[in-house]
Amino acid sequence: MSGTTRPLSAARFYAILDTGYAPVARLEELCRAVLAGGADIVQLRAKSATTAQRIEWLKKLAPLCAAAGVPLICNDDLDAALAVPGVGLHVGQDDLEPRKARTALGPGRVLGLSTHSQAQARAAVALGDMINYFAVGPVFATGTKPDYPPVGLELVRAVAEMKPTLPWFCSLE
Repeated sequence: MSGTTRPLSAARFYAILDTGYAPVARLEELCRAVLAGGADIVQLRAKSATTAQRIEWLKKLAPLCAAAGVPLICNDDLDAALAVPGVGLHVGQDDLEPRKARTALGPGRVLGLSTHSQAQARAAVALGDMINYFAVGPVFATGTKPDYPPVGLELVRAVAEMKPTLPWFCSLE
């Protein structure tokens, strides 16, 4: 995968830079901080931004992540991801269908999928030829995802007991 020096299966810390709480003026500084703190993957989530703004921010973050050998992921904006070389994409259950996203991205970019139930986690694992990882969450209530009730630690335990063959992460926010 482009920009990656270690496999996602070895990743432990998935950092999310969400403009809902991270000031845009500090995105680069915060990216450097999470990378210094051991982030294995970094996602830009900017729900209220335009594609042009996301592209601008991704262009600033991409060199930082590339230098660290860490994938940079754009949340739910295929056009922004495609505009910046090597940037991956994360989609939700109600976003672009993973098969279409993979076709557009091609094989070299990281593609992830959000899940909110055991059934969705099982379906994500079945998409292992299409996606590179899935996320479970939000584990706790969060203001950045007010439309999603928290899934709780019970779902995290249930997914862990499934022993998925695909890398997966817990979204705490």
